[in-house]
Parts: sequence; structure tokens; C-alpha cells
Amino acid sequence: MNRNQWRIGRGLRGCGALALLAGVLTLGGCATPQAVKQASGDAQDALARSETNSSQLAAERKAREALAADLNARLKSLGESQATLRQQLAATDARLASDEAKYRRQFAQLRTDTPALVTAAAKPASTHDFMTELTQRVREAAKHPYQSQQTVPQPLISLNFPAYQRLKFHGKVPGWPSASPLRMSFYPAGYLFHHPVGIYLLENGKPVALKFSPADFNFGADTAKQLTGDVPLAGFSLYYPFTPGHGVDEFLSFLGASYFRALGEGQAWGLSARGLAVDTAVAHHAEEFPYFRDFWIVPPKPGSDTLSFYARLDSPSFTGAYHFVVHPGRETTVDVNMVLFVRKSVKRLGIAPLTSMYLQGRDGGPRYDPLIRAAHDSDGLSIETLGGRWLWVPLRDPKRLQVDRMSMEGIKGFGLMQRSRRYDDYQAWGMEYQKRPSAWVTPTGGDWGKGHIVLVELPTRTQTNDNITAFWTPASAPKPGQSLSFSYRIAWQGDRQTEPPLGHVVSTRYGKADGNLTYVVNFRGGDLDNLPAWIKLDPEVHIDGPGQITKAWAAKNSATGVWRLEFTVKPKGDEPVRVKADLAYDKRPLTETWEAVLPHD
Repeated sequence: MNRNQWRIGRGLRGCGALALLAGVLTLGGCATPQAVKQASGDAQDALARSETNSSQLAAERKAREALAADLNARLKSLGESQATLRQQLAATDARLASDEAKYRRQFAQLRTDTPALVTAAAKPASTHDFMTELTQRVREAAKHPYQSQQTVPQPLISLNFPAYQRLKFHGKVPGWPSASPLRMSFYPAGYLFHHPVGIYLLENGKPVALKFSPADFNFGADTAKQLTGDVPLAGFSLYYPFTPGHGVDEFLSFLGASYFRALGEGQAWGLSARGLAVDTAVAHHAEEFPYFRDFWIVPPKPGSDTLSFYARLDSPSFTGAYHFVVHPGRETTVDVNMVLFVRKSVKRLGIAPLTSMYLQGRDGGPRYDPLIRAAHDSDGLSIETLGGRWLWVPLRDPKRLQVDRMSMEGIKGFGLMQRSRRYDDYQAWGMEYQKRPSAWVTPTGGDWGKGHIVLVELPTRTQTNDNITAFWTPASAPKPGQSLSFSYRIAWQGDRQTEPPLGHVVSTRYGKADGNLTYVVNFRGGDLDNLPAWIKLDPEVHIDGPGQITKAWAAKNSATGVWRLEFTVKPKGDEPVRVKADLAYDKRPLTETWEAVLPHD
């Protein structure tokens, strides 16, 4: 080994691994300057890698410590959130208990009051006994066979829809106070409305018939020449200045059989109500349509925005006396007090019936107009049971008649609701589905007892045909000679609607594959809005009928803030399958119950 080799070897010995490597090379007798240089470079690289690994280990140690700190923070936050959620649930319990106590007090008070919806002090003294007189009249009529109604002259029946729609009343109503903000108009008989209706003003308790000549309507010259005498009437409407200084808006209409409908401020015409439903959707049995034969209207006091009037209902199976009190506003209300007398037995009696239309929805099902997202006057049936449980039944356009009878111990209210309130939900130019009202029915004369909420869905292919109806049916069928009394309020609601204090359904979607149905139900409201996304809620999904629930899960959609419940149903056979679903935490429901009978389409 020459001197240069010795010096290199000596210099490397003080460097640990580097010296060891150089010594090996030297002792082997094969060390060359190139080999030593290569070994030195390799050793330097190894040392650098060792230092890098040490840095990585330190960084990983810090990351582990940060992760542990974050996990501890999350566990602490989870404990705090659970405590907050328990507090919220306790507050919800207290609120529900308070509501229940309030309802019980109201029912107890109503049982001790008179069955009328307004007190005697609120009634005009001259009409205080008119409901009693009308009730006696229809009681006597029920003892006699039904008399069919007369029809109006052929020139009126021959009117087509455009011609009838153009007809306007421009006469004056004798005895109507000029200082009243309410205005009254009338529909002439004709087109589809073949039967005349008697309309009277109650002046000092005495009925005065309202009669109008053809000159009080804008009939065409040819039609007017064929009409002799007074124009028979088919119904009436009311107007009110919702926005002072901007004229009056039509908000109430009684026209055809026992149909009527109303609007609140800023709403557009949509669903209807009826005085009574008889044998609706009964197999192999024709439906009966009772008629309001006469109306007696109490002229409003000057400045009053409330109208009171009476109606006589008649049909082959029933006679009835009705008292209506109407109050327009942001939420227009129609109070109904009715007494029925049974002429003959019926298969199905419907109290407080609501009628609506559902053609297609934005979240699933058949589509008949590809240019719009949705077309419906109502998107669901909402029910509050006597026990305080809330149900939501999404509507649909079935391929065949569907009748759903939901048994109840009693109800606090029900309604056909239009929850979708944005134009983007429909994309239907000029139709204003987002402004169409919901109608919520509240019993006001005490508990209606046991019975059923009946939902009838018919197939339709057009937006102009009503295909949805919902009503209350008493558990016991009425018998001939029996009398029945019911009192309730219908609230025609817009953006501010009756909703449960819990989370409520905002949309329903479903799809079918391989014979299975997958549903997506979105909830919001109540305590749900305050829950973080990492809270685990339990999907409570139950099936009644031959079938199986699979793949049920729930999570919060961070993009929309709603809670998503998804599940798949595997039906077995052709028997009806009812599914109920809600979200719960620690076995406590946080939402209303979504309920549906599976479509067999």
C-alpha cells in the first residue's frame, strides 16, 4: 500500500461506517482510488438517507401526536354534542307535552261550548237562529225521497268552455254594504253546471232572493236573445283587497255540486274542497255527488272582512245544513259547521274531503311533459294523529286506481300539502305551481273519534283533471235516520304551512331495478338542522307485508344541509306492501314518519 492509499485509509477510519468500508477495501488488497472514491460516495448517500429517515420519523411522530389531539377533541366534541342533543330532545319532549296539554284544554273547552264555530255574540242577532231553522228543514227533508234537480235552458248548457269562461258579472248586489271591503260576484248556470242554485241575502233574518237579468252578465247577443226572465245561477265568488290601493282579488269560489276553493294572499288557484264525499272509489259502485242547493248570505257589517253564510246540501243519501265563516288573509280560513241526516245507507262517507291533482313530480315516477320538472297542486298528504304522531304520504300518479285506508284512533288534523315552493321545483312557465295553496283541516268541535283517513289516487294524463282526494271516514257506517255533526276549519296556506315540530320530508325519489325499489327520502327541520354531519342517526325502516328491507342508511348531505335516508325494498309476491320510515337517535324519533304503499306499476 502506497502512501496515498494509507492517508486515505487513515482519514476514513475516523468516520465510522466510512472508515470500516475503506478498511475492508484496503485489507482486501484491491483498493484503488476509484473504488475508494465510489465507496465514499455510497457511504455519504447512506448517511443522508439515515438522516432523512430520522426526520421522517420525527414528522410522523408529530403527525401521530396531532392526530391523537384531534381525536381527543372530536371525542370531547361528540360528548358535548350528545349532551346538547339530549337537551334538545328534552326540549322537544316538553314542547310536545305542552302542545298535547293545549289541545286537551281546547277540546275540553269546545265540548262545553256550543257546536257552532263562532259564539253567539259574534253572530248577527237577526241570524242567530237561522242554523236551527235550517237544521230542522233538512231533518224533515231527509224523511222524504230525494227529488231530482231541474236543469237550466239549453242555450246555457250549449255554452263551451271559452264562452263560459268569458262570462262576467257586472251587476250590483242589492242590500250589499258599500263600506265593506268584500265584493261579491256570481256564476250563471250553463256549460257543465246544469242545475240552478238559489242564492239569498239574509236581511234582518229574512231571506231575500237575488235575481239578475241577462244584462247583468256579458252574454253574447245571440245567447241573450234566447234567454227569457232571470238568469239561473250556479254559484258565487268573493273578492278582497289583499293589497290596499291595488284593487280586489278573487279568493273564494263556490261552483259545481258541493265544491269550493279558496286562496290566501299571494296564492294561485289550486286544490278544492267539497261539502261531502259519498261512495268515492268504491268498487262496482257509482260515486254520489251531493249538491249545495241553496245559499243564504249574511251581509257583512261595514268595514268587516269576515263573511258568514249558510248552505243546504241535498243528495239521494243525505241532507245537510252547513254554516260557513270565511276570513281572507295571508292564510285564508273557512270554518265549517255541518249537520247531516242520513236518507239511506252508503258504502263510504267522506268528511272534509279535499280534491287535488298530481301528474308528475320532480323526484321520480312517470314523466308526461319533458319540458317541465313537475306538475301538481299537492305533493303529499300530511296527518297529525290524536296521539301527536305525524305522518307524510307522498302523492303519485298511479297506473291504476289506488285506495289507501289508514286507521286512526283520532286526528288533530290532516291536509293535502304543496311543500315545494320554488319555481325551480317545477320549471312550468305560467302555471305558478309554486304558489298553489296547501289546505289543512283541523277539527274544531272536539274529537272525531275512531276512523280512517282515506287517500284515493287515480291515473291521469293531463294537468286539468283532478286525480287525488283525501277525507276522513268515521269507523261506524251511518244508518238511515241517523244525524251526524262535524265542525272543522280549513286553512289555505302558502309558504308558511302547518308542519311537525320534528324534521319533515322535503322530497322523495325512487327507482326500480331487478324487481327491487330503492327510495331516497330527504328530511330537514326540527333538531336535524342543528346536528353535525358526523352524528350517526338510525334509519328506522319497517315493512308491513311480504317483502324485505335492505341497505338502509342515513347521512347528512353537506351540499344541501338535508338528511338523506336511503333504503331498498325487495317485494315478495303481488300483495300490497306498506313501508314506514323515519330517522331516530338513541331510539327517539327526530322526524315525521314517511309512509307509502309500494307501487305495483
